[in-house]
Amino acid sequence: MAAAKAGQEDAFIKITLNKNFTSTNYSFSVDSQSVNVTITKDPVGYPAGTAQIISVGKALTRQRKLEGIVLISQNNGKVDLKSLKEIQ
Repeated sequence: MAAAKAGQEDAFIKITLNKNFTSTNYSFSVDSQSVNVTITKDPVGYPAGTAQIISVGKALTRQRKLEGIVLISQNNGKVDLKSLKEIQ
């Protein structure tokens, strides 16, 4: 779970620093755990100015997956985390 949370935090920082990002997929390691992050800009079913962050943390044989929904204000560029939940 810690690795999946680290992926969410990393993606949130990337979005905050670059509000004109494009959808992306990347991986990194935290200690002996691996993290895969997918950021989707304006995902289907969500309003414009929304980003979906899917982070998958893996440690040994265990895997945890989190979905974060981030709102990006078109007026002032403010970035807010709308929801964060564990998904299957």
